[in-house]
Amino acid sequence: MIDTRIYFFYDQKHLALKPRSVLLWTQGLKGEDILIEASILAVADVVEAMASYRPYRSSLGLQSALTEIEDNAGILYDSKAVDTCIKLFRENRFKLE
Repeated sequence: MIDTRIYFFYDQKHLALKPRSVLLWTQGLKGEDILIEASILAVADVVEAMASYRPYRSSLGLQSALTEIEDNAGILYDSKAVDTCIKLFRENRFKLE
């Protein structure tokens, strides 16, 4: 049986990836209503997906992924989660392996 807290967290992660206009009518969650954990996971998921090789396409590269989240911070992605992610990669030299 799936713990409902995990489902709620997973569901919020997908909501965090949608534009704010969509959030207004999907479950009524927006802004501070979305768990910070879900926002962090959404940003991390985008970076990992774009920077990694997929069977149907080559890696788009880490720089493209960071540009994507930076350009859409506060629009598609939580600004605090984006700022922290950018800092990890650019200042702390975090690497995907």
